[in-house]
Parts: sequence; structure tokens; C-alpha cells
Amino acid sequence: MKDILFLPAVMMILASAVSCDGDYINPSAPDMVVEGWIEDGGYPVVILTQSVPISEEWDDVGDLNNYVIKWATVRVSCGTDTVTLTGKVDRDYFPPYIYTTGDSRVRGKAGGTYSLTADYKGFHATAVTTIPQSPPDIVSSRVEKCEGTDSLNRIVVSFTDNADEKNWYQFFVRRGTGTGQFFAAYLGSVDDAVVNGTADYTVYNRSDIREKEGSPYFKTGEEVAVRLSQVDSLSYLFWDDYTKTVSSSSNLFFAPYSSIRSNVTGAAGYWCGMNSRTVRLIINN
Repeated sequence: MKDILFLPAVMMILASAVSCDGDYINPSAPDMVVEGWIEDGGYPVVILTQSVPISEEWDDVGDLNNYVIKWATVRVSCGTDTVTLTGKVDRDYFPPYIYTTGDSRVRGKAGGTYSLTADYKGFHATAVTTIPQSPPDIVSSRVEKCEGTDSLNRIVVSFTDNADEKNWYQFFVRRGTGTGQFFAAYLGSVDDAVVNGTADYTVYNRSDIREKEGSPYFKTGEEVAVRLSQVDSLSYLFWDDYTKTVSSSSNLFFAPYSSIRSNVTGAAGYWCGMNSRTVRLIINN
């Protein structure tokens, strides 16, 4: 059975759109933000938050839990059955509150199509995703020392794309020895036009608002899990826009989401079907 996946607290990136008036920033009304995924062999996981308005006063990271939506009605349908997900505290995720189920009727299956609905007060969000038929084939992985430093490293993954059909991929990263959340790797979206057979791809670290200092590289001594997920075309558009927005924003945590394409209607965010491979490395160069 595959590890539980997990993704990046996108609420940090999907901050409310704002308008500037003199020296003041006027936040718009908050949106609901959906972070949801379902993987081949796994169960749906959904995190719901309200977008964080940008203001001149910054809350402590712990205060961001105030934006978590805990009393929504969240349902997933596989076409023949519909299951209501249960909300619960789970500290393996950030924010530490998820909606999920262990009902086998909506357990992810390659080739399956899954619909999501989320209702909370005046918000009503819907989305549809498909789990790709097969995961990518990771041929090899290696650690390379960054030039001019003894403590920073990059990871290079070689994988094969199926040239007979169009495929889309996203890299995710988890640091440490636990079984917690995976985060989208920096610049981790890959179109098979780039791969074209078997190719090497440099995997960068991910940004985490809980860390005061970040780096796109990995430190010597770390244990890192790298996940390569095949996703459908609509999910790829979200992740490609998301990673480009992060890379071009002057603030890696608060980038406007107005230009990020999404398969969710009625909210910001994503609902993503995945078929994945994972490799684990110890950075001991």
C-alpha cells in the first residue's frame, strides 16, 4: 500500500486578492480554499481553509489555524456511490485538520473518476478529477553536491515517460523520517514534452511557512522522500501555475491566485487524482 500523500498548505499561497489605497492594503472578502487529493489505492483527503487576507499586521503561524474550516459538509462520489467524509484533527498535516474516510466504495482506483463537493455556510465548491492509469517509472535517483558548499545538495531523479500518450507530472517532497505530509517541490511540474522518453530532472526543496529560513537545496544528513505523481491535465495546469507563481512572486508565501488555473468551481485550490512512485534518500555526501 502506498504512503499517505500529502500536499502543501496552499492557503499560504492563495491569499486573498487585495487592492492598495495609499499606504493601506484593503483585503477582499475571503474565499474558501480547497486542497484535496485521491491516489490509486488510497482514500480521499481534503483540507478546507479560508484564504488569508494580506494586511499590514502579520499573525503568528499558529494563528493560521483560525482560518481552518472544520464544520463543512464534504462528499466524494465515484459515479455509483457517494460518501460523506469525516472531519478530524490529524497533526501529520498542516493545517492539522482533514476530511477523509476509510469507506472502500471511494477508495482510489487507476482510471477512476471522482467528484468532490464541499459546502460551508455560503460557500459551495465542486470539482472532478481522474486518477491516471499507471504511475511513472523511476529509473534511478542520486544526490549531487552543490558547487561551493559542503552542506547543500540537490536530488536528481531519472524517470521514463510513456511516449505513446500525453502525460503530466508533479514532484512532491517530504523531509524527515516520519510519515507526514508531502509538499509540492519548487518548480516541480513536468510536461512529457520535456521528458520525451527517459530524462534526468532536478528535484528542489519546497517552501514551508513554518520555517523562518528556506533553501531550494537539501542539507547533508537529511532523510528525504521524493514522490513523482502522474496527474491529469487539469491538475497539471494548477500545479504548473502554482509553481510558476511561487517562483516569480516577491513573497513565496503570499502570491496572488488570480492567474492560477483550477479545476475547482466555487472556491480556490485543487482536487487532484494521482498515481505515484516514491523514492527515499539519505543525504550523506
